[in-house]
Amino acid sequence: MLANDVKVRQRAAARGPRLNRILALLSAINSLIVRVSGRGELFENVCRIAVSVGEFQGAWIGQFDAAASSWRLLTAAGVDDPLWAVIHRGCQHTRQ
Repeated sequence: MLANDVKVRQRAAARGPRLNRILALLSAINSLIVRVSGRGELFENVCRIAVSVGEFQGAWIGQFDAAASSWRLLTAAGVDDPLWAVIHRGCQHTRQ
């Protein structure tokens, strides 16, 4: 029984820093929403903040074009991973 309590506490302690990072990310994005005026600027900065503050490996924002049945990549950050090449090939890249 004691071993289970220790494991539960260890799991909770491990989630703490991650949840703090997510809270900081949400706070930074909320602050950004108030400051920026354009959609393109908002999207670029949201991706940048997700990588820098949220410590995600990468972030991207796309828009689905139902007529073409494809995604348009609007912006991305942290794109050094090979996965981004696959995402980019599957999207039509446009700047908003």
